[in-house]
Amino acid sequence: MAMKEYKPVNHLMCADENPDTLQPTDDVQYIYPRYPNYSFLQIEEINQVIYNYTKHGFTSTSCIYTSKIKKYLKDYTDSTKFIHAFHYLRYNFILVSLDFVNGKCKWTFEVRNRLWTGKWYLQNEDGTPYTGNYIGTTDNPSGNTLVVTGKNLQNFRICFKLSTNDLEREISSSHIVFSGKYEYTHQYDENKNEIATLINADTKKPVSGAVVKFIPVTSSQGNILNNNYTNYLQPNTAISKGNGKYSVKYSSVPTVGDYYGRLEAYIDDTLVAHTNVIVHKIQNYKRVITFDENILKMYKGEIKTFKGHITAENMYGYTNSNKVAQEFVVNIYHTYIVKDNPLKSQEVSTSHTEVISTQTDKNGNFSFEINSRGNYIETSSIKISLPKTANFPAVTTKTYTLHHVWFYANDWNELKSECEREKGADAIILYNKQYQRTRIHQTINIHRSSSHRQYIFGKKGSGWATLNNNNYGTCFKITSNNSDESDTYNELIIKGIQITDAECVVNQSKNTLFNAVSCVFRYNRNVKTNYQGSVVYQAHKKCITDISHSFFENNYANCIIGRGIVKLDHNLFKITQVKYTYQPQPFVLKQYSGRGTLTYNQFYINTSLSWTKEGKPIVSAFNKNRSYAKIAVEVGKTAIVNGKQSSQLHKNNSFNYFDPPYSNRGYIFSAYWYPYDHVHAYIVASSKTSRINKATGHATWDVDWAYPDGYYLVRESWKNYNTYNPFVTFKNGIKHVSSKIIVPDAGGVI
Repeated sequence: MAMKEYKPVNHLMCADENPDTLQPTDDVQYIYPRYPNYSFLQIEEINQVIYNYTKHGFTSTSCIYTSKIKKYLKDYTDSTKFIHAFHYLRYNFILVSLDFVNGKCKWTFEVRNRLWTGKWYLQNEDGTPYTGNYIGTTDNPSGNTLVVTGKNLQNFRICFKLSTNDLEREISSSHIVFSGKYEYTHQYDENKNEIATLINADTKKPVSGAVVKFIPVTSSQGNILNNNYTNYLQPNTAISKGNGKYSVKYSSVPTVGDYYGRLEAYIDDTLVAHTNVIVHKIQNYKRVITFDENILKMYKGEIKTFKGHITAENMYGYTNSNKVAQEFVVNIYHTYIVKDNPLKSQEVSTSHTEVISTQTDKNGNFSFEINSRGNYIETSSIKISLPKTANFPAVTTKTYTLHHVWFYANDWNELKSECEREKGADAIILYNKQYQRTRIHQTINIHRSSSHRQYIFGKKGSGWATLNNNNYGTCFKITSNNSDESDTYNELIIKGIQITDAECVVNQSKNTLFNAVSCVFRYNRNVKTNYQGSVVYQAHKKCITDISHSFFENNYANCIIGRGIVKLDHNLFKITQVKYTYQPQPFVLKQYSGRGTLTYNQFYINTSLSWTKEGKPIVSAFNKNRSYAKIAVEVGKTAIVNGKQSSQLHKNNSFNYFDPPYSNRGYIFSAYWYPYDHVHAYIVASSKTSRINKATGHATWDVDWAYPDGYYLVRESWKNYNTYNPFVTFKNGIKHVSSKIIVPDAGGVI
């Protein structure tokens, strides 16, 4: 049968044919075997049966000799080597083809045997190692074809291992191989270079001149990535180091984990070897929180910023800040109990834990605030935690004890600075000493951005913690940013201190509160307001003033100007020298508007010019009117004081001073010049005998008159005024003063 011609000739050779007797025919495609005893199909079926019957443990090797092929295809050789290509020559169960490509011999072996394990080796025909270079590759998906390429690859034998023990065929693609095992452990965020070694598997000699590439894959059996390497090892071409050594870079990765790849070696653009790579990217460092335990204290009522730092430390104690050059969440657990009264002993209370979350910066620094506003505990505790991340385990510090201590002001400037510091202590203690003001611009401003309560306490001792203003100006100025509609106030609370010689002790603006307890106010004045409010000046209707158990002695003219709420309870208001009175200001309270309440106070004014040894007053020439200056209260147009408006107070003894629930007491002895109503005489105001401790006076805004409440007026020349003073007595020329009008010579509350 005539066949279509092909060049070069293709030939099939059967297993039982003798290559010494068979001759090729050039003009036919196939030469069929003359004595076939089984077909390819039969061979595969038989081998499959053997393969399945694994208990036989069959193992063998089948080899092809190129010398035998030369004898069979004599016309394709020049007696020493092949000079023509041929295809599909059957050699036992293998189809053999030869091509010449780029000056090299390309052998193709298609193995038709289920027992082939994929393993093979190439030698000289006498079994000695083949010393030339060659490359083995696979080129078909079915996994049964081996391609071996090499220069002058003519005389050799190639052997194929057969076995029933290998369940899966994996063709060993080359006898140029990567030597060793390619499994590494690296710090995940570091680039690391490793050496790959390429050798000839037969000769064990290094193979240089190859191009070695690293290609990342998704897993040990994964696919090669399609140029998306964002979260994987990065592909790269190795750098040849000579002698078969190639430096491969394994890049840093975003997170710890196992990463996979392939090493591929190419010679003349032909894949000659490959191997799998696994890189265990781990975290060799732990995060360490550094925190200065020496600063673990804060002032009571302070908002304090604490600072910390995170470093990375390896097993040898070496630190590397670059390992934490990212933002980490930091959780601070602050555990405390509540003690909202600074002057009470610590009480057993339920503990609270607040969680403060912050972040580190890229240098590992972090900071956080502890806010102890309104809480006056002795200690609390802090614990700092870093939650688990993709690359670091969680870490928690030990529990630190945070000590809360009092702020003691050493001088005027320290007191001013701490009161005005936005996050300063809201409880300050003054030592039992004099705090001297030295210049006019030292007014202490009580003003913080949020509503705030500022305490100032005097320390107990043999005298008073005294703020001596030396007539340099207002001592405290309280202001607030709160709107008129707001019900929150900035507050100043002072306890157990003495304040002297101020040009107004406290000036209040809107939404402010002033509270004084167990304090002393002496020799203060307010020149700028015509001597109104020497101690407290309310400049707005939304003010609250609450003063109790305190002592006002010889403050110039009027002590308190009220426009909002004024509460005066259990205080002593005392004037003993006429120079501290000033017409037309009442010496205690002038309530323009709002509401005033006076309860259990003692109003004492005794302004005789001089006294005899026996305690008798001597009135000499004094040509100034003191009619208003001797009374305690004036009520304004819209004001209500002790439950009464000005319109209800237009007569004598109409003010609610002395009866419950107000229960105030008053004593008055005042001599002054009265130039009106054709009187033109010295007038003496003295307590009525029946109301010896219930005498003072009041005035209203709309009537120009001071109304007596328990006292009477006589001309000094008549000498019939009441000289009895139940609080001052003289025995044998020695003056005795009742404790009810004595200002204590020592104070303090803490």
